[in-house]
Amino acid sequence: MTQRIRKIMSRREKMLLYGAVCVLFSYFFLRVIIFPMIKRYSELNSEIRVNRLKLQKYARLLSQKDSILAKNDSLSKIMILSKEEGSSSVSALSELENLAKNANILILEIRPQSVKSTSLHKEMDIELKTEGGLRDYLKFMYDIEHSLSLLTVKKLKLSSQPNTQTIEGLFSISQLSITE
Repeated sequence: MTQRIRKIMSRREKMLLYGAVCVLFSYFFLRVIIFPMIKRYSELNSEIRVNRLKLQKYARLLSQKDSILAKNDSLSKIMILSKEEGSSSVSALSELENLAKNANILILEIRPQSVKSTSLHKEMDIELKTEGGLRDYLKFMYDIEHSLSLLTVKKLKLSSQPNTQTIEGLFSISQLSITE
C-alpha cells in the first residue's frame, strides 16, 4: 500500500508530506522535551536569584553582628536596671530630666499620668511642660525618640513668648516597658 501511495504522489506532494511530518515531530519534540526543560531552567534561575538575595541579606546582618550584640547587651542592662530600680516611672522621669538637662531645656512641670497595662507591656504617659530654644527642642526630641528607655513623643505643643527667644513646650510622652 505504501508503494501505491508513493506512486500516486508526485515529488512535490512527497516533499510537503515529509515537511509536515518533520514539523509535527519537531512541535511534539519541543512541547514534550525542550519547553519543560526551559521552564524548569527559568524556575531554578528565579530560585537562585531569591536565594542569592537572602544570602546577601544574611551576610549584611552577619557583618553587623557586633553592633547588634552590643545594642542587645545595652538593652538587656537597661532592662535589668529597671527591674532593680523597682519603679519604671521613677526611671522614666529621671531619664527625661537627664535628657532635658543635656539639651538645655528647663522643665517647669512634670506629671506622670495613667498607666495602661496589657499582658505583654505597660504604657506609662507623662506630661511635661518645658521652656527652651528651638535648637534645644530639636535635640531634646531627637534624644527622646532615640532613648533606650523606649520613650516616644505622642503630642507636642510649642508656643513662643512675645519679645523673647524662649519657646514654651507641652509634651505628652509615653514609655513602653515589658510586664513581668
